[in-house]
Amino acid sequence: MADTWDVIVIGAGPPGENAAQYAIAGSDRTAALVEAELVGGECSYWACMPSKALLRPVEAADAARSLPGIPVGSLDVGAVLARRDSFTHDHDDGPQVQWAEGAGIAVIRGRGRLAGERTVVVTSPDGGERTLTARYAVVLATGTTASIPPVPGLRECRPWTSRDVTNLREVPRRVLVVGGGVVACEATTWLRGLGAEEVTMVEVGPRLLDRHEPFASELLAARFADLGVRVRTGSGVVSVQRPAAADTGVGRIHGGPATVELAGGDTLEVDEVVVAAGRTPSSSDLGLSSVGVDVSGSHGYLPVDEHLAVTGVPGGWLYAIGDVNGRALLTHMGKYQARIAGAVIAARAEGRPLDGTGVRDLADGAAVPAVVFTDPQVAAVGLTE
Repeated sequence: MADTWDVIVIGAGPPGENAAQYAIAGSDRTAALVEAELVGGECSYWACMPSKALLRPVEAADAARSLPGIPVGSLDVGAVLARRDSFTHDHDDGPQVQWAEGAGIAVIRGRGRLAGERTVVVTSPDGGERTLTARYAVVLATGTTASIPPVPGLRECRPWTSRDVTNLREVPRRVLVVGGGVVACEATTWLRGLGAEEVTMVEVGPRLLDRHEPFASELLAARFADLGVRVRTGSGVVSVQRPAAADTGVGRIHGGPATVELAGGDTLEVDEVVVAAGRTPSSSDLGLSSVGVDVSGSHGYLPVDEHLAVTGVPGGWLYAIGDVNGRALLTHMGKYQARIAGAVIAARAEGRPLDGTGVRDLADGAAVPAVVFTDPQVAAVGLTE
């Protein structure tokens, strides 16, 4: 079955939703969102929303403990997790779908890939295929997935990724966190706050949060030390052994204990390994070769111009927004890019100029705001010193 839409967006996270909305707002143009998982994307169900829902009770309890006269015991983990689930609507994307359809955007379930100029093939969950054609534009908003370093035994031990640690169902007593970036530091904060007794962080670089100012890294490392978290920078995981690894489900301890060998010869036994060692763009199965796009030299990220159009593709019909272009792996930046791409698509569809009179803004990455919701919180904007 063939369908024609004015705009087709592959990936229904916040950037994809915004791009579709801005591309058709105030017009009779049509748009379709293609999504293989949940409408609302990583942010709504596996990243921003659940992580902040886990961090807030930990923060509130710590604040209360710092004041005399307020008795504070341990957190009720079950209640914290139930509150988190309320923020993710128990992974029910019905309200998100309702919003999209109310905005005049069709939702098509399945995995989308390019199959030529302005052509998208969607493979549905039952294996059937549906061909979509875009009159004006196709937008790629497929985001990223968690990377697992090629350490012997690490993948086989079925470690937790960001999806597991934000959707945890039980708190491991002994945890190894691999990585020292934002996800690793925030996850360490709530794991310790929810009762993990032994938490060890291993970061190959010289410090935590290496994209931020050194003084911020030092303050955070000092706070982790106060909390009893062992931080090992300039180190790495050499191998992992977990004979009883099992697929027990997202957020549940994946089998028996794991023995981890660290650089330098030290070993430790943990109940769970959390891998927070970067992200990989979800571009490998997008059919990019069908339109002459090669991302092998950019680590899988799609190169774009100031209008978020994919460079090297003539005609200005293919766009890439959000994490998949690698400019700034932040939801609010993906939404910012989506507004620009949507405005550009609308202007081109209506024959308006792109010189600033027809489009409000151009994608700018010089002053990106970001916050790490640890204790202390780390806020930054623009260049480091």
